[in-house]
Amino acid sequence: MVTVRCTQKLLKYLRTGTDLRHTDLPTTRLGDWYANLLFARHQRLIICVSERSLLPVIVAAKDSSSFSSRFREGVRSVLWTIGVSTDALNHELQEMVDVSIGRAATRSVLGSLNELALGAHYAFCSSRKWTS
Repeated sequence: MVTVRCTQKLLKYLRTGTDLRHTDLPTTRLGDWYANLLFARHQRLIICVSERSLLPVIVAAKDSSSFSSRFREGVRSVLWTIGVSTDALNHELQEMVDVSIGRAATRSVLGSLNELALGAHYAFCSSRKWTS
């Protein structure tokens, strides 16, 4: 079990109608995840960061009903890319089968999330080729 702890802006976008008072402890090694909307170059993205490691994952903010599956796929891709062993990767994904949505709770993680979002926004928006 893992909880994606969302900012108010993301909760409004997801239009979640679930109970947001989840206090269950995460069963994943990366802990709960914090998430926020990111607007970059006419795209809506969701930036997520692990509470324990501050590992960032960015997924498209297409359909709110498929967010959980896109989030798990994004985590799988990032963990595979950084060289996490297959056993550890499969264990983490198995524990992430049950994803719940909650409110953000830790301000220090939110601060790190906002810094990562700022850097990602800059990277996405300034990647144009400049011509004289």
